[in-house]
Amino acid sequence: MNLFNRKKPEEIVREWDRALNREQRKIDRELQQSKRQVQKMEADCKKMAKKNQVDAAKVLARQVIQGRKGMNRLHQTKANINSVQLNMKQQMAMAKVSGAFEKSTQVMKAMSKLVRVPEVMKTMQELQREMMKSGVIEEMMNDALDDALGDEDLEQETDDEVNKVLEEIISGQLDKMPTNSLPAQQSLDANVESEEEDEQALQERLQSLRS
Repeated sequence: MNLFNRKKPEEIVREWDRALNREQRKIDRELQQSKRQVQKMEADCKKMAKKNQVDAAKVLARQVIQGRKGMNRLHQTKANINSVQLNMKQQMAMAKVSGAFEKSTQVMKAMSKLVRVPEVMKTMQELQREMMKSGVIEEMMNDALDDALGDEDLEQETDDEVNKVLEEIISGQLDKMPTNSLPAQQSLDANVESEEEDEQALQERLQSLRS
């Protein structure tokens, strides 16, 4: 892109806005696809649990967790794009008066996150360079260290979540399953509210499915 080359502020912002809108549509398509994939994995997980194939169900539950986190990341990406678009409209109004853009910490923070999102990375890196030329943002330090610290407990978090997600997916199904699909001596009380179950009760419930 070569947007900041003898163009008026409103022309530049319109160029950026169109590019950001294209990325929004791309994210929307990714979200729809991810939603269908997660729903399919949830359905497959239920099937595995019904067949008492708990190890396979837990693998699928882990994939559901990753899929949901991916969707959350895409929703956050959309929010950051919206933040940039809103700020740039404000910048355009001020630039019409002063003849120049002003530095924006808000845009800098949003762009620092967007340039690391794989789905929009290329476009955002180009926009980042153009915004630096225009004076909206300064050269940004890589805050990958902050990201690394944030992801430090990701694997452990996934391990902690997987049983809860599996319980959520199969919840309401156990009382519909044939009684002979579960060992009689380890039948479960399907009426116990999930929020009242502690970790030990949850482990016992999953163990009964393995047996």
